[in-house]
Amino acid sequence: MRFQSNSVASLQDINTLLGIPPPTLNTNPQAYVDPTGELWIADANAYNGHWKRARDAVRSQVYRSGAYTSVANAETIYPFNTQSYSAYGEWNLATGVWTAPIDGIYRATCDLHWSIPAATTVRVYARFATTGPYGDHLFTDATYAAAMSLAVSGTASIPINAGGTISVNYYTNPAINSFTPSVNDIWCEIHFEQIYHL
Repeated sequence: MRFQSNSVASLQDINTLLGIPPPTLNTNPQAYVDPTGELWIADANAYNGHWKRARDAVRSQVYRSGAYTSVANAETIYPFNTQSYSAYGEWNLATGVWTAPIDGIYRATCDLHWSIPAATTVRVYARFATTGPYGDHLFTDATYAAAMSLAVSGTASIPINAGGTISVNYYTNPAINSFTPSVNDIWCEIHFEQIYHL
């Protein structure tokens, strides 16, 4: 389908042709697939309940603000504590867990930075822990034996159902400190990538 017009009336006609429902009053995320296969989302808590294309609207980012020392010898959810953006309340900063508002394949990207002191041998691993059908996504597992500023980055496309969760889990032994925590250094972004029906 191709529509060419800048008028409000034509926009309303396009929404009618696509079958876009009226704004929702439901405070839980609602999903709608239009005749072209595009997935839309609506929630009364976001955009006044108006329907938005999921690939445009479902995106969120958190980061670590302030110093942090890892928990030694125990897998731990990384405690991001500041939200940059999130329209549908996906992140719970108290638990460090992200929750999918609708079914889909989501793109998760993460950067962690650690400071490894001299004369220390440190094992570091990190993964996207998920309740999706294909399990977790390990993005680093290595041992270091020299002083350095270590950047650990990961990205994965994760199929997950509505209500499913993703978190960034890490392990270090011994404990080490985050390196220069800021919005540019330690962060995680998750956004809707494409339709996926479980």
